[in-house]
Amino acid sequence: MKNRPVLAILQVDNLSEVIKNMAEEEKPHLLAALERNLSEWAGNLEGYLSRIGEGRYILIFTEWGYTQVEKTRFSILDKIREIDLGNEKSLTISIGIAISEDNISELGKMAHNALEIALDRGGDQVVVRTPENFRFYGGKAVSPERRTKIKVRVTAAALKEMIAQAAQVMVMGHIMADFDSLGAAFGTGLGQARECRRHP
Repeated sequence: MKNRPVLAILQVDNLSEVIKNMAEEEKPHLLAALERNLSEWAGNLEGYLSRIGEGRYILIFTEWGYTQVEKTRFSILDKIREIDLGNEKSLTISIGIAISEDNISELGKMAHNALEIALDRGGDQVVVRTPENFRFYGGKAVSPERRTKIKVRVTAAALKEMIAQAAQVMVMGHIMADFDSLGAAFGTGLGQARECRRHP
């Protein structure tokens, strides 16, 4: 079964946070180093890596490649963290991997689920999903504060993407709405209006 497919979804936990305080001329070097490390890692696994969004990648390889990377305890986490090109904070990455499943569609769902768990646990780790269980690598020193920040950031990004793709958006407060819910709804509407003006 060494040629059975393995699917991984990778996400840089803190890309915008890291590059925010960097000089403009240093940012491309950091991004190039990130892509180079990931590409070399995928090449060693004889896998196919593709960027599917900002700081987000999909990797397809085989169970043979998985046995190789498991031997190193996913040292790619350390390599990404060690990138030092003018960044004050270290980049970290989360990876959700799905194995031991022949159905490609099911592999995709499992990998996405594994990534969500990795992010929910604070990132900087790998979660491997099989049809029977989960395996966890890295993430031993994740603080509750970091876990909360990453979860909020990921949720906000997903919500923004959903709003951007919708033809119409209705924002509603709770029953017996107070000024907090009214202000939140008003603020969301203004933000969406600005996006529409920016991207007509």
